[in-house]
Amino acid sequence: MSTVNPYESPTDNVYVQEDAQDPAKIFSMSRIGRIRYLAYSFGVTFLMAMLLGIVFAITGGSFDNLSGGITMILGAVFYVGIIVLTFVMMIRRLNDLGQSGWLSLLYLIPLLNLLLTIYLVFFPGDEGANKYGGKPVPNTALTWIVGLIAPLVVIIGILAAVAIPAYSDYVQRAQAHQQG
Repeated sequence: MSTVNPYESPTDNVYVQEDAQDPAKIFSMSRIGRIRYLAYSFGVTFLMAMLLGIVFAITGGSFDNLSGGITMILGAVFYVGIIVLTFVMMIRRLNDLGQSGWLSLLYLIPLLNLLLTIYLVFFPGDEGANKYGGKPVPNTALTWIVGLIAPLVVIIGILAAVAIPAYSDYVQRAQAHQQG
């Protein structure tokens, strides 16, 4: 006859999935997939940039008076906020990959931060539950839109910032060549 100890720890692999069903909790440590990582990262950075732009518009964007000091302090607060949220997103994504959040400190080392970003964006997370929690919640349509369209908008913006002045210079030189 075997006796069962009610105070014995369970022998099954039980994973706590307390807040995995609410992806809107930014500071929760539930796992997030690649698309949600991109969407949250771009979304938070864009939101902070918009708030900082509003602060610049209200204070006049001048740095030579009291409002300039306030602008600089608020800018620093927003910048620290972006850094903190970036690390939170990296830790959540690393947990999805079955890795410790301590690997996010590699982001502070030049060139290794590029490799870490490639790892976070392109490598798939663990199928099913791992030691950091249950499987991430499925992505919504808005998550897909922000996660895939926002990086494309940024890339197109960078290309336009380079190509438009170069084309303008080309047109001016071509017109000068035709006239001369």
